Amino acid sequence: MKNSKIKKIFGRTLSVILTVFLLLGTIPIVGVSAAEVTSNFEYTLLDDGTIEVTRYVGTDSYAIIPEEIDGKPVTKVNEFCFYNEDDYNGLNYTVKSIFISKNIRDFSNTLNNDEDRCLNRILYLESINVDESNSVYSSDAGILFSKDFTSLIYYPRKKAGEEYIVPEYVRELGRSAFSQPENLRFLKFSSPLEKVGFSAIFNGSIEEAEYPVYPEPSSKIDLFTWCEKLTKVYISKDVKWMNDDDFDESRNVTLYVYNNSYALNWAKEHDFAYVIMEETPIEKDLVDEGTGIKVKGTMDTDAALKVEKVENSAEDAVATYDITLQKDGAVIQPDGTITVKIPSNAENCKVMWLKDDGTSEDMNAEYIDGCYVFTTDHLSVYALVLNKTILTGDANQDGIIDVNDVTYLQIHIAGNKNTDGSAFIDETNKQLFDCVDMNKDGKLSVADVTALQIQISQNN
Repeated sequence: MKNSKIKKIFGRTLSVILTVFLLLGTIPIVGVSAAEVTSNFEYTLLDDGTIEVTRYVGTDSYAIIPEEIDGKPVTKVNEFCFYNEDDYNGLNYTVKSIFISKNIRDFSNTLNNDEDRCLNRILYLESINVDESNSVYSSDAGILFSKDFTSLIYYPRKKAGEEYIVPEYVRELGRSAFSQPENLRFLKFSSPLEKVGFSAIFNGSIEEAEYPVYPEPSSKIDLFTWCEKLTKVYISKDVKWMNDDDFDESRNVTLYVYNNSYALNWAKEHDFAYVIMEETPIEKDLVDEGTGIKVKGTMDTDAALKVEKVENSAEDAVATYDITLQKDGAVIQPDGTITVKIPSNAENCKVMWLKDDGTSEDMNAEYIDGCYVFTTDHLSVYALVLNKTILTGDANQDGIIDVNDVTYLQIHIAGNKNTDGSAFIDETNKQLFDCVDMNKDGKLSVADVTALQIQISQNN
């Protein structure tokens, strides 16, 4: 059945306050009754008794789509409402702001209901505002969304601002959602998407963008199309899908990717320029399943924990472990201090760092809940060494306090070394140092020798 066509041009002057709000553009209109205002439109009566506005013939910089005409609800805006056969590109239109009344359900004359087909013809559009009672659409900061804000439908061409971060509640980008934006330079995404429309980012002034995370689509998307000013696209390791025809006619793009990522392989396969980015260290908690050893702290995102139980090379060691972080088969170190936990049933031990130069360092580990716990910024070989009790004054650690200890302490103070170049007394061994620092002044000197001699004479 053919639509009954009634063509009428109508107009009414708006209130000063409403005009000011609409010209500001970025202020959403809330609680305004569009039934009280009209603007200049041609329109058609549809079969269901509702109105479709077919042509805007006004000259105002704001276009308010009326709620009703002749008592009938306005439910549809024709795809060509802002199109003129004599002005194909809409250059003569001066519309900067659109107000969508509460009854509008449709912005097209196609089955695809592509709102962008109508809105992207408005070359000077800065903002879109929606009646809060509308059940299909919403707006925020002048941008058109679905009612529940899960779909970003259209970002106006002339919207002010060089950077836009798609909010975390958005799950879908509509077809040509960002169509020829003239001021936007940087586009980012707060969270993964569930769906992306065809050519969601089309032409315009965008120079740098993040590639959104979204699942493989059922049809081609060509996400970035004719984006000739686009030079940098940052792609996270969470991106597991990209279209073969992404960046169609976007000739100047360089992809910023991570090593061992899907995006890096895509760039190589599609012969795109790329830069491998350094990954920001993150907080990680790793465990070796074989030994139960755990490390926690800031480290490379790809860091893997490797633990090897090695032959005990330290005297009185009950276990020795080579603990390392590795990336791509190479040993790396943590980015700062990390915590290490080594499970053990032996409670009377100290953890010693066995250095490459043959020396060792007490890690001052605590025994907590069946684990030796210590912090370090350098992973290496660690030995659990039985913690023998050192007698006060037992400089040579033979378990006997006698003149030999006096001689041993004197030789150490004189600066003599063992045949392997090590000191006679390991002053980094706090327990040993405290036992020979007889006068507790924090250093080993002749005064300690004298005090040791007095102790021996008194014991005899």
